[in-house]
Amino acid sequence: GLHELHLCGMAHGDLKLDNVLVTPLTSAQSGPQGLSASAQSVVAKISDFGHSLLLYEDDEAKDDQKYGGTLAYNAPEISRSHGADYKSLNFRKCDVWALGLLCWESLDHGSPYYKSDRIQELIALNKTDSKSASVTTASASNAATSKTSAGTSKGTTSTTESILESLSSLASRLQDVALEFLESETVGDLYSFEKGKLRELFQATLDVDPEKRV
Repeated sequence: GLHELHLCGMAHGDLKLDNVLVTPLTSAQSGPQGLSASAQSVVAKISDFGHSLLLYEDDEAKDDQKYGGTLAYNAPEISRSHGADYKSLNFRKCDVWALGLLCWESLDHGSPYYKSDRIQELIALNKTDSKSASVTTASASNAATSKTSAGTSKGTTSTTESILESLSSLASRLQDVALEFLESETVGDLYSFEKGKLRELFQATLDVDPEKRV
């Protein structure tokens, strides 16, 4: 669906599970309504185009377009760019990153990827490292100023990061964590060939280098 959307010259701009509808799959068959729904077959449909972007060939038409999205699902290059516009971003590749996260969450029963045990562990480690670095910096500052400000208590500054800031710094680790997830009990009932396809999917979508994404 995302591929077809891109072929039509449009980027979704906010791809996530909240913006996907799952409906019964219908097929044309004889009957009063001409349609028959199978209880065991469903189809996922992309919805909510409030943040969509048109991929014009005309540069003038794209000048005011910026990639919005939902911060936790935005590609790492969005936070690194100053404008988040078409001049600094490939909107299609931003969608592809979000697609990888969407597939990860769908395999984990819809649970947000950043709430997984492994991601929470990495966030905690990041916070610990940041706090240690802050304490070290403060200690060095205290030592440098102690001769000129004797008797003055400097204290230490503890650096705290929001989840979003932590996720931004963990972007390069997300692909590895997603691949580790494929070996967890959560997806233990998948066949090896299915896991192989999913491994290819995560490798093609969750690469921090947009040039390496599908």
